[in-house]
Amino acid sequence: MNGDQNCKMSDVKVAGNKTTWKMKCEGRKPMEGEGEMTRSDGSYSGKTVFHMKRRDMTMVYSGKRIGKCQAQ
Repeated sequence: MNGDQNCKMSDVKVAGNKTTWKMKCEGRKPMEGEGEMTRSDGSYSGKTVFHMKRRDMTMVYSGKRIGKCQAQ
């Protein structure tokens, strides 16, 4: 989030491998949104929707483990 925002998460719920949440940001460019993420063995996918004054923005994301974690 931008540094000029006062953002708060709410309604965070975890049910099995799925997490959902809501958020609200106040400041110069206020917005609200909601998101969800589903985890499975070695991967995740999800979506976050931001509702702004004149438009909505949707982020869709996914990832998967491609190798062993290495300490640095």
